[in-house]
Amino acid sequence: MQTLTEEQKSLLIDGPIPTFAAIWIAVVGVIAYMFLPLMVGGLADDLGFNNTQLGFIGAAEAGGMGIANALAVFFVRRWNWRVIIFISGLAMVFTNLWSASVDTFALIFIARLVDGFAGGVLIALGVACQSDNKNANKVFGYFIATEMIFASIGFYLLPDIQADFGVDGIFYALALISITGTLMAFFHPAQGIDRKQHAENKGVGTTTVLFATVALMGALLFFMSQGGLWTFVERIGVASNLTASDIGLALTVSSAFGVIGALGANWTSQRIGQLNAFILVLVGEIICITMLYGSLELWRYFSSLCLFIMFWSMGLPLMLSQFNVLDRTGHLVVLLYAMGKLGYTLGPAIMGLLIFGADFFYVITLGLVLSIVGLAVFIGLSIKSSITSTIKSELA
Repeated sequence: MQTLTEEQKSLLIDGPIPTFAAIWIAVVGVIAYMFLPLMVGGLADDLGFNNTQLGFIGAAEAGGMGIANALAVFFVRRWNWRVIIFISGLAMVFTNLWSASVDTFALIFIARLVDGFAGGVLIALGVACQSDNKNANKVFGYFIATEMIFASIGFYLLPDIQADFGVDGIFYALALISITGTLMAFFHPAQGIDRKQHAENKGVGTTTVLFATVALMGALLFFMSQGGLWTFVERIGVASNLTASDIGLALTVSSAFGVIGALGANWTSQRIGQLNAFILVLVGEIICITMLYGSLELWRYFSSLCLFIMFWSMGLPLMLSQFNVLDRTGHLVVLLYAMGKLGYTLGPAIMGLLIFGADFFYVITLGLVLSIVGLAVFIGLSIKSSITSTIKSELA
């Protein structure tokens, strides 16, 4: 492989085609999790899995992603990105086809765990490449927005596919999507920039282990909330006697609102500051999660999901941006996704044990508390950053 200078690497990463490739492989890596509500509903209807089993399947998908994201710290800056993308993409194609061919809980659990791991590798490489981009804050938003656009299209099309082919239709669709991710290996940069050297050239410092750990714990709690609620949001609608078509439409429309949240994250942060942006997300989360209590009318279910996805999608780019400046090595931003997927693993698994019949009261309450505490951590870190910046400005 030809050795490129740091300037050449940076110019390559910032190009439109490599930028799109970095965004798209991350979208492909996470898309199975985005369609988890439909997958969970399909497995419940077609194979009769109970809520506890469904929770563990959701945990397997997210857990595989989290394991891959954690391990990526050791290889994401060392190995050839194109080779890893190609292998991981093929693994996702295989595991989705395998999921469609088996019908036992154990085998589907294993298949989703492997699929999640391969997807997690794609996410790690995509986010690492995005974080190297000179316009990283905007690219993070584009990534989440692309994810939401594609999810919206999927939620519009997949219910009809599921009606015709059952849950296997979803797995076949995921296999087809995985093929496009595999092909991105030919357009994605083969390596990233030397983040440490880049930071030293710009005089950028790093964060302490304590604050990095606190930030990661905040992310863990936030994603436990989002992941747990998202896994069972379809079942919450069913418990309120909403029709499958109404639930599918709500999921489609809410994903479109995710585009607004993702694209609005950087805009909001620039206009009112990162601290106030996090406070806005916190207030929005409290409102939308609280709306899920009780028997839901269609309008309340719609409104809650739209706000939930919008503020979830706004919070993630804000966190990515904050992590990208906390650490000069480029590893912390990958660990954010590792903790996020750990949260996605623990959230569904724990909340699946808190469902009693058709009562989701404890699921919603735990989701609300975890979201508040997780976002409070980032608000605290933002306050610290503001104070530090003010002191540096006065000393200068």
